[in-house]
Amino acid sequence: MPIPGLSGITDEDLFVTLNLCLCGWAILALPPSWRPARWDSSVLALSAAFASLYTATLVHAVYFERGAVPEGSGFGSLDGVVNLFKSRTVVFSGWVHYISLDLLAGLYIAKDAERARVPHLVVLVCLPLTLFAGPPRGVELGLHMEVTVARLLTFYGIATTLCAMMVVWVTFAPGSCTTSFIAAKTTRKGLHDVYEDKLDSWSRVVPHSLVTKYRENGLVCMLHVLPSVLWSGLVPLQLNQWIRKHRPRLHRRVGRILIAVSASMTVGYVLIHVRGLHFHTNDFSTLKQGEGLSVLAPWFWPFLGRCMHTWTFGMTGSKDPAAFAFVTFETCAAVYWLVTAGVAGYYARKGRGNTTVAQKIYIFRHRSWAIRHVAAGLSVATQRVFIGASHGWCRYHSLRCEDAASQKGIFADSLTLGVLTCLTLGEIAIRDSRSKVALDMRSKAD
Repeated sequence: MPIPGLSGITDEDLFVTLNLCLCGWAILALPPSWRPARWDSSVLALSAAFASLYTATLVHAVYFERGAVPEGSGFGSLDGVVNLFKSRTVVFSGWVHYISLDLLAGLYIAKDAERARVPHLVVLVCLPLTLFAGPPRGVELGLHMEVTVARLLTFYGIATTLCAMMVVWVTFAPGSCTTSFIAAKTTRKGLHDVYEDKLDSWSRVVPHSLVTKYRENGLVCMLHVLPSVLWSGLVPLQLNQWIRKHRPRLHRRVGRILIAVSASMTVGYVLIHVRGLHFHTNDFSTLKQGEGLSVLAPWFWPFLGRCMHTWTFGMTGSKDPAAFAFVTFETCAAVYWLVTAGVAGYYARKGRGNTTVAQKIYIFRHRSWAIRHVAAGLSVATQRVFIGASHGWCRYHSLRCEDAASQKGIFADSLTLGVLTCLTLGEIAIRDSRSKVALDMRSKAD
């Protein structure tokens, strides 16, 4: 096949010159400090030259060379593509296209890795993958660092938003300790009526008693509800990377306060349990404790309760297996939340100084358990989001979800899904955090 504009030169002659792309790959394999900027420009020029050759050969084959493209060729069917690649001209053009695009992708990986301070060893792994397996595989690995950082920032944004929501919820929402006390004691005209009207509108989502029961339980408010405002306000500070790096004393003090607040809230949770203020005990009097604990899977909690009754040789859950299983789940989640705070504090103390390898390992573990603690705590805020979304879905589809069974099932399902969702996202954040730390250490070593 003659090359357009290059008389006397065939595709066979040019095929050998395509190996010049290896010079470009060799330049990209050099460390950034050894690679002048003009060398990167030469790689770009080489890729552009191959792209021009690809365009010229393809246009010449399609429009000027008769018989170069077999009959029935095209991209509309598999047979058409097979016929297309029976052409020597098309195969040559495709090979030039592959070389040009891969070299351009390799240049992007090298330049972007230099900007993001990705260790050069990682780049040396990405470049051969791009050359032999194609750009998607190499670029995927090359962008891993940026994706990890972006995902961590997303998790931090979600956690901060949920914390802000809980501060507003506990401080101002009807049924919270502060608002309910004010509304119960005030006699100013209009305020109490507005408050009661708001409660009536909320009764379509949860029972009236569920948002007012803490009026007469001041100790629960002092130990559990109000401290949650402090916990939600301090969590974004504790997770902030800048504070952790530049204000380590503040980071440690906030951590100690969070552990103390967590202990207080756990005592308040025990008091809620002792006084029978759980929603399935106190707020749905027309239903049994173990009745209506799920809308999505009504069979799950009774089944789990019967299994637990069998596994404990009949010592537990004999009267109401479903209620026993759900209370066990709630209790395990609360204990897990407190334990994660204690373990995070333990590893923070062991890793103080962060100089030796052992201390750095303790700091890694401290961050992991701190993320688990935050994730477990935010499951309550996530429950509120799921409740609102569920009732919004019911209204959108004109479904009746205002009866006691639906309200209780949605409330319980939202709690279960909130716990599972937050714990799962917490483990993903831990994995990303470890990846980021490892890549940062490699970058500093280089």
